[in-house]
Amino acid sequence: MDRSDWRETNRKIEECRDSSDPICCLQRLLGETKDGMVAFALAEEYERRRMLVLALQYFTEAEKSFPLKEWKEKAKQAVDRVKQDMAQAVVEEQPKEELLFVVSCTKKKIWQEKPDAPEFVPAHEAYKGPDFID
Repeated sequence: MDRSDWRETNRKIEECRDSSDPICCLQRLLGETKDGMVAFALAEEYERRRMLVLALQYFTEAEKSFPLKEWKEKAKQAVDRVKQDMAQAVVEEQPKEELLFVVSCTKKKIWQEKPDAPEFVPAHEAYKGPDFID
């Protein structure tokens, strides 16, 4: 690619970024050009939106298509960063530990006051002994 092609591609990338739908514009441009820089810009847009699977896909595509070692390395770093973000997102989505209180039973319970109460109710509603009344 000569310098004028490179400048034109970058100008079109900027136009897409400034458009009302940068992702759609960049996807269309990538289809037309198959250029690594367009794939990289598209990946950045997806990463900004936390659409990490798509960001990873396009950073990987950019890494494969860049001819220059410097840009291959930038794409590789982006791939590693997104993979790390994805791993962190999985950790954050793990269920949080719940706190369990173990309390002693009381003789007086809700079912003595309200025989039609549901079979399962929270402990603070079920136990009616003096130790549990506010």
